[in-house]
Amino acid sequence: MKGYLKSVLDIGHMGNTSLRKEEKEAIPTNSDSEAGLKLLMSKMAMYLGKMALHDYDLSGRKQSLVAIGCLYVALKICE
Repeated sequence: MKGYLKSVLDIGHMGNTSLRKEEKEAIPTNSDSEAGLKLLMSKMAMYLGKMALHDYDLSGRKQSLVAIGCLYVALKICE
């Protein structure tokens, strides 16, 4: 999923556990800016991906197909 997020949204570092204090403070907190909207879409896509892991019908699908589907739905939700 992270590879697709990097390709589509051009988001490099997703987690914030290994960031320095200055980098953590630079992370946008609202979706008013383009960077904030990208962060919101990435979080939504990751949430949908985690929820897809709990669905029995999706367990037999290709992982790349589920990842792209999650990203597409996140883009539509945040549109």
